[in-house]
Amino acid sequence: MKKDRIISPKGRLELIPFSPTKTNYTQSSGKILIEEYSPLPRVELTLPEMDHHVLILNNHPPSTEVLYNCSGERYRGIWQDNDFALVPAFSENEWVIDEENSTCIHFLIPTTELTLFAEEEAEVNGGNIEMDLFFNRQDEVLKSLSTLLYHEMQQSYYHGTTYVESLEKALISHLIQHYTNTSLPSTATPDIPSSRYSRVTEYIDAHLGQKITLTELAALCHCTPHHFSRAFKRDMGVTPHRFIIRRRVNAAIKLIRSQGGRGLPLSAIADLCGFTDQSHMTRHIKQETGATPMEIRRS
Repeated sequence: MKKDRIISPKGRLELIPFSPTKTNYTQSSGKILIEEYSPLPRVELTLPEMDHHVLILNNHPPSTEVLYNCSGERYRGIWQDNDFALVPAFSENEWVIDEENSTCIHFLIPTTELTLFAEEEAEVNGGNIEMDLFFNRQDEVLKSLSTLLYHEMQQSYYHGTTYVESLEKALISHLIQHYTNTSLPSTATPDIPSSRYSRVTEYIDAHLGQKITLTELAALCHCTPHHFSRAFKRDMGVTPHRFIIRRRVNAAIKLIRSQGGRGLPLSAIADLCGFTDQSHMTRHIKQETGATPMEIRRS
């Protein structure tokens, strides 16, 4: 097929005669795009090649038979609850779903992210990765990771960038390991000098009010985000995401207790410390200390 027939995710949406109920196209904190179709109308369409893999979670599938043609392979069958289907990138695909009111969630994964993960995190040739085509797979790990990503979209990425990045890398790693022609080698978790962890802490404290990414933190330690996450959890006892939350909680408590901070609304303190909103800050402060911000302010 000619190269100019390859479409982008937005180009794909233009070809589909119905719109997703919800997407993360304008709000995503990560690289994986999500489309929710709830409900799905009757489907009969053919789509050209796209530069993303499409992982489909059929959380409430139709009760009737589904027809799926992709790259010359034909599938015909009935989906069970939480069956996954996968359309590999650069594959023309055809669908017939002769029933309305089913629901599904599409996860669009850039080919570039799989290549980058394979080459940077696993040190294998990402250009040789071929994704498996499948129609009805049950996979509890995929279900857990994809559901967590979906819930983040539903909550407007409440937990922040580092949490989303970690979920996406875990999902990509699982797909490569179990649904491609490539096996990821076991790699030893690198040693990171304590001086670099000090640099990471200083960087986090200096950027609490901004988005902090795994890529930025890993660069301070001269390793990949995946290796950084594993080493950090091993050495610090918590994930990078949880560590950042605790630094934000500590900074917020200091402001709440300080004389200068007593004049600041709690919503302003939440914003200064990088929380999504005041309720986000309240929940994490209560989780860490057992007290609410107002109780801390009155004490």
